[in-house]
Amino acid sequence: MDIDQILKKRMIDVIFQPIQDIEHHQVYGFEALARGPAGKLFSPANLFKASQKCGKLDQMELLCLQRALEETIHLPAGYPLFVNISPETLLYYHKDVINLIKSSPVKNVILELTEKNLKEKLLAEMAKVLHLLRGTGIKIALDDVGSGSRGFPNICELPADFLKIDRCMIQGLTKYKNGSAPHYFSALEAMVTMAATLGAAVIAEGVETQQQFQLVKKAGVYLIQGYYIAHPKPSQYWADRENQNREEVTLCSWV
Repeated sequence: MDIDQILKKRMIDVIFQPIQDIEHHQVYGFEALARGPAGKLFSPANLFKASQKCGKLDQMELLCLQRALEETIHLPAGYPLFVNISPETLLYYHKDVINLIKSSPVKNVILELTEKNLKEKLLAEMAKVLHLLRGTGIKIALDDVGSGSRGFPNICELPADFLKIDRCMIQGLTKYKNGSAPHYFSALEAMVTMAATLGAAVIAEGVETQQQFQLVKKAGVYLIQGYYIAHPKPSQYWADRENQNREEVTLCSWV
């Protein structure tokens, strides 16, 4: 199976991982995660690397966006949908992105701008595109905040509605052996303060243990995503879970 075949036959599956609002004890939204066909290209890292290598990353990302929008109709209604996209694709194909989203029945879409470095000379142009997208009702999340590739100029200059804290920051919260855990916690608190100044909500991703959960909550982060909350599942799984729990007071029983 090669990239051309995958694109032609639209062989992309999408699974969804919930983002939990622990302050209000309910599911906040879902992130769509693309998977290729069985084999080497099943992994999203391999899939997008191979697409970039043959010059078709933009086509692959647009297909993944389209498949995510299609599969979202099976999810419980009304929840925000988070979808990853690279700066390059968004910069040069934002009109296609807008058309795909506006022609779908999904009304609340958040585009997660992935961690790839954006050249400084393109920051101003990227900011204009993000302002344009937000003007159409599409929201923006900066992904992988706190990783080495998400520089402060990106955070300060690119308008965003959400900051997603990278899993490396979350894992650092429990690095007690080398004494760095308090430093990570202080950094997380600083990011929460910065997000408030920017008018953005904070999402902690990659939360995998109860200890990480408690520390993230202590730092003031109330939107949480990770294996501690729930593993990614097909859309029908979440629809079935909602049907099973219609009489519950909250949706926390899903996860």
